[in-house]
Amino acid sequence: MANLLVAYRYSDYTTANYLVKALDRLGHNTICIGPGHLMDLATLWADYWRTDALIWIEAGGGLPEWLEPIMVEGKVKAAWFIDSHSQHEWHRIAAHDFDHLFVAQRAYVDQFDRPVTWLPVACDPEIHTPPEGIEPEHDVVFCGHTYPGSPLYERRRRLLDMLGERYDLGVYEGAYLRDMAIAHAKGRVVFNVSTCGDLNMRVFEGLCSGRPLVTDWVPGAGLDTLFEPYKHLMLYEDAEQLPYTIDALLSDAGMRESIGTVGRAEVLARHTYRHRAQQMLEVMGL
Repeated sequence: MANLLVAYRYSDYTTANYLVKALDRLGHNTICIGPGHLMDLATLWADYWRTDALIWIEAGGGLPEWLEPIMVEGKVKAAWFIDSHSQHEWHRIAAHDFDHLFVAQRAYVDQFDRPVTWLPVACDPEIHTPPEGIEPEHDVVFCGHTYPGSPLYERRRRLLDMLGERYDLGVYEGAYLRDMAIAHAKGRVVFNVSTCGDLNMRVFEGLCSGRPLVTDWVPGAGLDTLFEPYKHLMLYEDAEQLPYTIDALLSDAGMRESIGTVGRAEVLARHTYRHRAQQMLEVMGL
């Protein structure tokens, strides 16, 4: 059993909260510093010396100023970089402050000047499993933001516009946690599109819903090493192929049931935050 200080920023639905929950369920003791948690550095300093390691979990933005005082020698320090597709430059600089590096985006593992472990994001079955009895209301469901005006999300908006013209499309912006799980269950098909070639949380959360996931093929992202396409999920390479993929699912209830069920079983067996926590601590020697 390890004593761990877990530091992070941002909201209740950030990746860190899922990992902390998994660590607690595995029997480890966690002290958290971040939103809604202890921020008194004097008290934190005393607690820190009773811990075995510090784990920093990134979710956009640089290292916060309040982390600096506790980045001391003599403690095992690990970082889990989540958004390398948009934050890689400062990740490379911050990497030198840590003993162990974990990167969620496989394409960036080899772009550091030191050893890195690929650790993708995952799902939390207690949160991302929809309640029983929800019947589909839409052909296709998408949970996520469209950020009008942002060039980064132009492709996402374009694909959603196309889907909206062709299908009964449900777009749930700002749906998180259990609300997201319920929204996913309202679709016959769950749709995903990456932002910048990333392997995002929606892949694992969508698979956990038990509905068939349709996501974009991103070379080098590692999707095909984690899942078997056309067995666990469905892929599309471009806007032209996307409707053919969705049409195939909508026209075949048996296929939808099979892919949704098998995909969920696979993500529960290998890709929960409990699995990620176990791998992280094994690499850290804890």
